[in-house]
Amino acid sequence: KMAFWTSPFQGDLAQLLSLRLASNAEALATAHRLRFAAPTQSRSTLAQVLEDNFTAYLPSDLLVKVDRCTMAWALEARSPFLDHALVSYAAALPDAFKRRRLTSKYILRKALNHLIPPAIAARPKMGFGIPLAKWFRSDLRAYLGDHLAAPQARLWDYVQKGFVDRLLLEHMRGDADHALALFALLALEVWLQTLRNPNWFRLAP
Repeated sequence: KMAFWTSPFQGDLAQLLSLRLASNAEALATAHRLRFAAPTQSRSTLAQVLEDNFTAYLPSDLLVKVDRCTMAWALEARSPFLDHALVSYAAALPDAFKRRRLTSKYILRKALNHLIPPAIAARPKMGFGIPLAKWFRSDLRAYLGDHLAAPQARLWDYVQKGFVDRLLLEHMRGDADHALALFALLALEVWLQTLRNPNWFRLAP
C-alpha cells in the first residue's frame, strides 16, 4: 500500500511498463511484499506505514537531503528525534497517541503545546519540494526533451514511449502536473546512460 500511495504512477503501471516488463511486474511486486512486508504483517496499518518510512524514506530521502543541504554550508545538523531511546519509546506507543483522526503527531503536539505558538503547532508540514513543474516547462524543458523524447533513449526498453509522450504533452500544455513522474523517468534515463553495459539490466526474454 505504501509503495502505491507514494508512487508518481500509482494505477498507471500497466500503461507505463513495456509489455515484457509488465508481464513480470506482479511477480516482482509479490516478491517485494514478501521480503519487506512480512516482518510487519501482524502489526497495524499505521505501524507498517511508519516502519516503511523509518527504514526506507527517512534514510534514503529526507536525511540525505538534510545532510547535503547542511554540509554545503559547512553545518553539522543533528536530528534529536532520532535518538535511539526516543525512537524505541515512540514506536511502542499505541496508534491513538501517534495519530488521532486527522491530527498527526498527536502526542508530540500535546507535549509541546505550551511551548510553541499555536500558529506553529497547527502549521502544515513543509518539505523539501522544489518547483519541478515550472522548471520542466521553462529552464529544464530542453534537457527533459533531449532525454525523454529522444528515439534512441535507453528507457524505451522498459517503458512505453506513447505513455511518456502523453505525460510530456499534458505537462507542457499545463493540462496536468506530471513533474514527479517525469522526474522519475528522467532519473532512470540518466542512470541508464551512465552504465557501461546497459544490457546487464535487461530482463531475460
